[in-house]
Formats: sequence, structure tokens, C-alpha cells
Amino acid sequence: MAGVVAGHGALPLTRANPAPGKLGCQKIAIAMASHNASLDKRNPALVISRRAAFSSAAMLSLPLLEAILSRKAAALIEADDDEELLEKVKGDRQKRLEKRETLIGLKDETAYVQNAVYQMSKAGQAIEKDDFVEASNILGAADWVSKTKEAFSKVSKNSEQQGQAEIFTSSLQTLQTAVSNKDGQSAKVAFFTSATALEKWTSLTGLTEQIKGL
Repeated sequence: MAGVVAGHGALPLTRANPAPGKLGCQKIAIAMASHNASLDKRNPALVISRRAAFSSAAMLSLPLLEAILSRKAAALIEADDDEELLEKVKGDRQKRLEKRETLIGLKDETAYVQNAVYQMSKAGQAIEKDDFVEASNILGAADWVSKTKEAFSKVSKNSEQQGQAEIFTSSLQTLQTAVSNKDGQSAKVAFFTSATALEKWTSLTGLTEQIKGL
């Protein structure tokens, strides 16, 4: 039936779900557009949260970056130090080679000093025994004394070396005089002074390794 009769007239036919009109369609479209727009808007709290996260990440990465840069700087410094150390080692080696060559050219002088050490040792043993005759014979031998002075003159290169050579020479003269006078105490003091000067001189000139008995 197209309609239902009730009372004096017919009621219009009704539908369960009437279709929206033009205005309703516009309202629905506007509502949906508004909803979609609201979905596209960022939550300020979320933006702040993301910024904070980026900031925290940057702050956390700074120590790591500093550590990397520090390691690189340390590596560069270490490389410089290694280069300086290598140059120093090369320089020291060159000095040792030059010193060795110099000592090789002083074979005669080294032998003279070695003989002086030997003669002084014998004289010291004689003085310890109060054998002044033997000590006088040893210390009075002109040959080894003059050769020792010759070595001092040729090898000594600075005032400190020359100073120890002069102390030895003057103390040796004092020792000779004390032995001639049979003054045991003065002889021992002079012997100690001259022997000490000879030892220091060989050390200053670099002959210690070549000389035995010191």
C-alpha cells in the first residue's frame, strides 16, 4: 500500500532512514573536514616532547664527540712525541758514534792513562806497607808520569777536564814529596787526592769504559 488511511486523510509515506538534504550533506562534509583538520594539527605537548628528546640526544652525544676529539688530539700529540723521541734517539746515537770514533783515535793516550792507573795502584800498595823505597821508585819513574801528562794535554777539551788533570799532577808531586820524606799520613792523603782526580778525569773524558782498575 502506498499509504495508511487514518481519520479524515491519508498520512504521507515515511522512510526509516531518510536521505540527507543538500544542507545536511554540506554539514556532514564540513564536520568531516573539521575532524580531519583536527587530526592533522600537532599536539603542542608532543612537539615539546620531541624537541626535548632531540635536545637530550644532542646532549648525550656531546660527551661522545668530545671523547672522540680528545682521542684524536691525544693520538696527534703522541705521534709528535714519538717523532721527537725518535729524533732524540738518532741524535744520541750519532753522538755515541762520534765519541767512539774519537776514542778509537786516542789509543796511545788511553794506553798511557791505563799505565798510570797501574803504576798508581802499585804505589798505593807500597804505601800501605810503609815500603817507601818501592813507592819512591814507582812514583819517581819519569816515563809514565810524562806520558800521563801528555795524555792529559791531548784529551782534555774543557776547563773541568783540565782542572782534574791539574789536581792529579799537583797531588802527584805532593805524593812524591811525602814518600821521599817517609811521611805515611801525608802520602796517604796525597794518594787519595791524586787517585780521585784521575778517576774523575777518565769519567769526564769518556775513557772510563776503556780503563781498567779504577
